[in-house]
Amino acid sequence: MGRKKRPAGPAPPPVFFAKKRKLAEATQLSALLALHKYCAAFKLGAPGFRQVGSSPCSVCVVMDGAELGRARHAERAGAMERAALLTLQLLDPEAKSLPANVT
Repeated sequence: MGRKKRPAGPAPPPVFFAKKRKLAEATQLSALLALHKYCAAFKLGAPGFRQVGSSPCSVCVVMDGAELGRARHAERAGAMERAALLTLQLLDPEAKSLPANVT
């Protein structure tokens, strides 16, 4: 058997998925949790995250292979939160369906 051909150049960074937290009644909805609920309500699949840079941490949201929201922050969790907020603004710019479908 022959060798597998690998593409020339660097491989893209891997995609990771944020852990889903259990929500209590009194929990404030963060942008990351709102994005998970929005994607579940509209059956868009789980949003993934790709770390693009390391100093400061740069993260982008990946859905179906497309990079949607990209944000930078000193910490990875803050960058994920900002990228999730930007992605929510891209998916629902007027925020009309978010309060109706995400309680």
